[in-house]
Amino acid sequence: MKKTGIYQCPYGFGVEVLDWAGKNIIFTCLNVEKISDRNSIRKHLKTSEFYPRISTLDYQRYKDSFTSIISENKNAFDLSVNNTIETEKLKEKKELLENTIHEIRKLNTQLKGVTSKLTAALSNIRNRTDYIESLNLDVYSISNLMTIRLDTYDLEVNPELNLDAGKKPIAIYKKIEKVYKCLRGDIQKKNLNVKLEGQSHN
Repeated sequence: MKKTGIYQCPYGFGVEVLDWAGKNIIFTCLNVEKISDRNSIRKHLKTSEFYPRISTLDYQRYKDSFTSIISENKNAFDLSVNNTIETEKLKEKKELLENTIHEIRKLNTQLKGVTSKLTAALSNIRNRTDYIESLNLDVYSISNLMTIRLDTYDLEVNPELNLDAGKKPIAIYKKIEKVYKCLRGDIQKKNLNVKLEGQSHN
């Protein structure tokens, strides 16, 4: 809870939270008189383990010595704390992003499945229109484009995972064409004209 003071963990060991220049320092796994629960600690130690119990006076001496070292190296300590905080924030953001992308992948897979069913259903309709066919193709193209973008994210974040994949030919034209088709709706709204020139179709 980021509150200063002395506590006990569920295993009987002592914990002390100190506020030093606005930053929390936490001492854990303490076996100190009047702080730790001797009987609880014994239950969680193996018979071969030796965990000396120190007096409150010795503990205070060690604590003063520790904070004295920090005071003498304040800049290094502040830098270390700030780096730790930033690393934790970055880790949380990365985890959130990865979870979000994982969910998008699942939704995109479902979208592809529905589009495939829609395509099959459209083939059985007698009076289907080019407009409906075009909309169906747009949905499928956008779904594929999302897959490509998600794969690109994987490549950017974990390039080493793709080093062993080896080289393979890619139909560049199809990627460009897919982007064009996905943007077709916006192109029409803005009354723009896009013309793909060239003889290459692969």
